[in-house]
Amino acid sequence: MGIWAANHVLYFWRDPEQVLLMIRACLGPAGSIALGYQLRQNMPGIAQKQFPRVGFRLYDSEREVEALLEGASKVAMRTKASRVC
Repeated sequence: MGIWAANHVLYFWRDPEQVLLMIRACLGPAGSIALGYQLRQNMPGIAQKQFPRVGFRLYDSEREVEALLEGASKVAMRTKASRVC
């Protein structure tokens, strides 16, 4: 079992689904992913205003992030034989 943790990087992944799929494949079915992030409405106003608008993404709901993780988990389980690490 492996553990992978990242804090405040989710916003900067150009293709978060693909990144999570690769991480999931490396961890295997018993691995854990821990992501630290802030939702847009919880960020300080200055951070919201100065956040790069091109190529990056702020998330508005927990559900958006959960959907990314659920998608990576389901695909990784179905394709666990094709590991990238």
